[in-house]
Amino acid sequence: MNTPFTLPSSPDTPFRVPEAYFSDFTSRMMARIPEPVTNVKPLKPTIWQMVRPYLSAAAVIAVIALGTKAMQHNNPATDYPDEKQLSTVSTTPTDSQDELYSYLMLDEQSLYNYQDELQ
Repeated sequence: MNTPFTLPSSPDTPFRVPEAYFSDFTSRMMARIPEPVTNVKPLKPTIWQMVRPYLSAAAVIAVIALGTKAMQHNNPATDYPDEKQLSTVSTTPTDSQDELYSYLMLDEQSLYNYQDELQ
């Protein structure tokens, strides 16, 4: 049942392929394609085309530097004193510390135990 495909000849299909159209189609198409031009000079790059990669690299470096600086400036961990400085802080509680201790339900003995654990 392998029969080649043929267009039915009926009034509904008015178009037909001319006889032997595809037999010399390749040679006719190749004759229409223009020959490549070999004497083409490369275009000289503009100043913008030469500078653009360097400007892009500088912009990336600037963003990284500014981002790092901003993160260091806003880092709350650097605002706290060292542990050595914490041990020299006065041990007499202020009013705000008293409120904090009562909120956390800490008594003096718990605070002394905590200080002993730190040392």
